[in-house]
Amino acid sequence: MAQERRLAAERQQEAERERRRRYRQEHAEQIAESKRRWRERNAEHISEYRRRYNTEHREEVLRKKREYMKSYDARKRAEQQRREARRQYQREYYAAHRQEYLDYQRERRAARRAADPDRYRSQTNARNQRWRDSHRQQENAKLRAKYWEDPQQARDRARAYYTANAGRITAHLREKYAEDAEARRAYHREWRRRERLRRSEGLPPRRLHTVTKQQRDANAAAADEFFSRIRATREVLEQNLSEVFGPTPPALIDRFNRDSARCRALAYLLNAPDPSDRLRVSEARRFAYEAEKAARQAEMTARQRARAIERVKQLVAKGAAEAAENARLDAIGHEVNRRLRINPRSPHPDPAAPHSVGAAPLHSTGLNR
Repeated sequence: MAQERRLAAERQQEAERERRRRYRQEHAEQIAESKRRWRERNAEHISEYRRRYNTEHREEVLRKKREYMKSYDARKRAEQQRREARRQYQREYYAAHRQEYLDYQRERRAARRAADPDRYRSQTNARNQRWRDSHRQQENAKLRAKYWEDPQQARDRARAYYTANAGRITAHLREKYAEDAEARRAYHREWRRRERLRRSEGLPPRRLHTVTKQQRDANAAAADEFFSRIRATREVLEQNLSEVFGPTPPALIDRFNRDSARCRALAYLLNAPDPSDRLRVSEARRFAYEAEKAARQAEMTARQRARAIERVKQLVAKGAAEAAENARLDAIGHEVNRRLRINPRSPHPDPAAPHSVGAAPLHSTGLNR
């Protein structure tokens, strides 16, 4: 009897579990939505509960995390090994059955093309465009390298294509222009405005012109020769740009020095961390005084500079005249001494040589110098 009641209870529990399972299965979306709303309403309560639980069971939580990470790392390594083994198997299988794969791919493409040519063409074009978009830089580099291998051949080929398809290209350009005619007209108006401004400022118009292969080769060779030549420091310094642009006017140099001194003084005043400090204020005043002094010195006019130069020339000429007059008087004095000398002159005409040590002359007139 007891066994029958136990079996009946077990069947009732199993039926209840089955009913709940069917309910959860039939109302999975409603249950998930209800749980989500409950979590949103009790977000703070859930956070506080998790924080309190982690604090109270810190060691247990850390132990579970370590165990989980160990098993996680093991699962990741096993998954990577399984994927690598699968890839290796696929590579080997494809190498052994390559021709079969190629035949199968050709058959599938032919079947798809025959079933719906337009859809197959659009899908192929879209796939090729996606590939070109993802490999744009590599493809552009290949095209540039191919072009520079023989630019003239590429230009001839392009010219021949334009000549053979002139009507189609013209129609295509007209269609592109008609798609956004206002933007094109705005672009041309802006170009004309820019050219008018360029001419009004005295600048040459911007023009692009074609260059032949011989001219490009000559320009490239000249550039290589110019930039690859090793120059000495003296040669670089001797390249006087004043021969091309003329000497710098002194007024510009003076103004540059004056503005530089003022800028240094102003920068010092603005960048001082503590303007109230006496030392810094005194330094700033000194810089300002020096700047003002340099400004006053630089404000010398061209007439004053010319007057100073003329004064220097006069002093130089006066000094030369005085030197000539002194030389003439010295010559006259030497001649008078020569005529009036009684004793012979010292045998040491060199003033740097030592004088003779002997007895003084008996008859001296004081003129035998």
